[in-house]
Amino acid sequence: MVSKSECVDVISRSLTRNYLTPGRSLYKSKRITDANKGYAASSTWDNKVCRNMTRYYSIIRPSHNAKLEKLK
Repeated sequence: MVSKSECVDVISRSLTRNYLTPGRSLYKSKRITDANKGYAASSTWDNKVCRNMTRYYSIIRPSHNAKLEKLK
């Protein structure tokens, strides 16, 4: 079974690698909000991702909340 911590890490790496890294095919900018505009079916996807990841990190790794705030 995969832990919540591992799940958050996998999603974080995937978002960073595919959507937030200059030169990648899905890159729009360094902000998850801009990735949402181009690729998500829901106009509130970015808010849900940030909210859920912030909540999960507050449970499993409090020191990471500041890093997640930079993605908003």
